[in-house]
Amino acid sequence: MHHSSHELRTPISVIRNNIELLQKPKETYGTGMLAATEKEACWKHQQKKVINRIDRASLTIKHLTETLLWLSLNNKSHLPKKDLDLESLVRELTTEADYLLRDKNVEVDLDTESFIIQFPGSPARIVTGNLIRNAFQHTWRGRV
Repeated sequence: MHHSSHELRTPISVIRNNIELLQKPKETYGTGMLAATEKEACWKHQQKKVINRIDRASLTIKHLTETLLWLSLNNKSHLPKKDLDLESLVRELTTEADYLLRDKNVEVDLDTESFIIQFPGSPARIVTGNLIRNAFQHTWRGRV
């Protein structure tokens, strides 16, 4: 249970923080010098980004829940494997974790190429996400 609560904290925090952003009045988006139509466009763009982050976090919770359910069943069978594009997964998880680099002097350098493997999706997502989040959390300057 300790590990599962640890894994769930991040996506729950992402959802809560982004709901707070959605609740901000639209007047707070953009700079004071923007025209009303530009502020509206800025607000709509920000809303799309926020909704996408909430959607990705909810999918993370779904994947974690499926994995935990499978583990709790003492299942002797293997998790189902699927084609998994590691490059896409790394890029997606890097984007999801970029909030951990705010106010840090850190450059992210992704040197990847498409690489498809047969692997259970949820565990791959959990492990890769942990590696990326740990790198972002514990790097204060330089390059990841």
